[in-house]
Amino acid sequence: MKITNNQMIGNIRNILRDVVMPELQSDLARARVRSVLATLRDVDWDEAPLALMRENEALQAMLDGWSGAAAVPQAAQLSMAAVLERNEQLRTQVAAHFASEAGEGWGPQHQHAAMVLGACARDRGRPPVKGT
Repeated sequence: MKITNNQMIGNIRNILRDVVMPELQSDLARARVRSVLATLRDVDWDEAPLALMRENEALQAMLDGWSGAAAVPQAAQLSMAAVLERNEQLRTQVAAHFASEAGEGWGPQHQHAAMVLGACARDRGRPPVKGT
């Protein structure tokens, strides 16, 4: 299971508080560690955009593997709206691929797509989206 950034920060805070802090002799050092702990407490990573970007990379890699040629790299997507739009485009391409092969039955590409989409859903922390 992959650890999230928020879980990692929590683990670091626990180590600093439970292991490092008791070993410090200097009041200044303890004050600095308390300051770091407070800062880490306030850091809250929004995992959704990161998971969605990883999903876009996985879907693009899957589509590239099906076509046999790597696609032109996408420009950096600096907004959540752009990342969401790209995700919709990629999912539409996956759906179109399978629509064009309707009637051929379940095959290795279906199995691969199910595995990729399942991994993406786990990464995003929710059930897979039906219909893609």
